[in-house]
Amino acid sequence: MQIREFNPEQDYEKLAALHNAVWPDYQITVEELKASDAQREAKIRHHRLLAEKDGQVIAQGKIGQSSWSYHPQKFYVGVDVHPDFRQRGIGQALLETLSQKVADANPTQFGADAREDKPESVGFLTKRGFVECMRAWESRLKVADVDLAPFAEARQKPLTHGIRLTDLTTLLDEEGEEAYVKLHDMEVECDADVPLPEGEKHTPMAYDAWRERINKSVRFKPECQFIAVATDGQYVGISMLFPPKAGNYLDTGLTGVRRAYRRQGIALALKCLAVEYALAHGVPEIRTDNAQINRAMLSINEALGFEKQPAWIIYEKKLA
Repeated sequence: MQIREFNPEQDYEKLAALHNAVWPDYQITVEELKASDAQREAKIRHHRLLAEKDGQVIAQGKIGQSSWSYHPQKFYVGVDVHPDFRQRGIGQALLETLSQKVADANPTQFGADAREDKPESVGFLTKRGFVECMRAWESRLKVADVDLAPFAEARQKPLTHGIRLTDLTTLLDEEGEEAYVKLHDMEVECDADVPLPEGEKHTPMAYDAWRERINKSVRFKPECQFIAVATDGQYVGISMLFPPKAGNYLDTGLTGVRRAYRRQGIALALKCLAVEYALAHGVPEIRTDNAQINRAMLSINEALGFEKQPAWIIYEKKLA
């Protein structure tokens, strides 16, 4: 076995094949991998290594900084080992090599995650000094089973406050690029209230970088970005869907409402629009992720019928 640098000219197909063997329920395409790398801001450090045996990529390791919660000395690590090659020390070798890649930054913290139903992954992290700091549930909705009729009255509540519910395609037709400007402004406020582990804080993305990220995305579709608009034209709520390139489902991105407009039923109404979109397009499932402490959003998802999956555990390791 050898550990080597990832080569973007020839390794994306191998990386996708490895990912899909490790995570068969989260299939990814070469196109998505390339787009994800292209979206990374220039200031964000990122290193990816591959473990190879007899020409087959059997594991990958990556380490990088978060654009979502940026700190120059905090890094997130991830290791994926093919199911046929586990318990052979490959993950440890990758982790040690990755640590050396960022040693010049004098890192103060490594973050990582593992799904609670993957005892090998949980054990790998805890044995190496990673400590749990937060949990998030993935929840899944079987769209065909949803009955929106009981929510008819609740969906009218935003309208009584003068709130208009629409999608980004419509707003782009009406306002052009200004729609993106207003969307970014709202996202910055809503992102600030998304739960993070203790000691972390959100890093607002500048408009130009945020806009470039959208331009390079292969999953962003204006038609499934549902937006609440106040009487003064301000965007005050959002629920985002992202169709993957592989898999017949929709991922939920940010669902949020500006602080001054909460408790008006906006989030529920927007989530109902998302369900109607899935029904209209024959998509059988919607997936979402929520921190376990985000009781407000969890209650909406539970009311709609989302079913919780095994939790993702967020870990951190403080470094001397």
